[in-house]
Amino acid sequence: MGLQRGRSSVCQGDVHHVGEIKVERPVAGSHDAGDDTAGRAPSALFKGVRRQGRALAIAVTTWAAAIALAGTVHHFLAAAALLAAAGAADLVSAVYRETILQTYAPDAMRGRLQGVFTVVVAGGPRLGDLRAGAMASATGLGVAWTGSSLLCMIVVIAGALLVRPFWRCTVTLAQPPSPPTRPEAAHQP
Repeated sequence: MGLQRGRSSVCQGDVHHVGEIKVERPVAGSHDAGDDTAGRAPSALFKGVRRQGRALAIAVTTWAAAIALAGTVHHFLAAAALLAAAGAADLVSAVYRETILQTYAPDAMRGRLQGVFTVVVAGGPRLGDLRAGAMASATGLGVAWTGSSLLCMIVVIAGALLVRPFWRCTVTLAQPPSPPTRPEAAHQP
């Protein structure tokens, strides 16, 4: 809870068909929606990942580990590299969170769940800032930064293992519907 609020990355959509419904999956890395190369290269990282619940748990754990390590290093470039790794892991987790939400939320609940998701994404970092400030003034910066990240790792790993359907969550992409076949011109002489 509580990382960067301003990201410069832009996402573009990767459209998949689930039954007759098109599902747009965000793909990281594109700076221009028309830039085919920038959109396709990062999307290759996400294709073929069937256990998206597991991938999400690993991405969040990676984010927390990078944040925890960044709190322990005393060299600027090492801290910057770890924060960049945390940002990349956060972006990966955002792709999987949105994909899982759009794929598995029932149609009747999707709007409400998207609203809750938006509130959490918008409000979570602010609550994290409040927690970090209060904790840092009470325990010191090292415990507030590294300790809470380690706690995040423990909670994510325990939650993923205890909620087995999440850990085994798989996404199967349906094939796009085939075009309707035309009857052959059997009646023509």
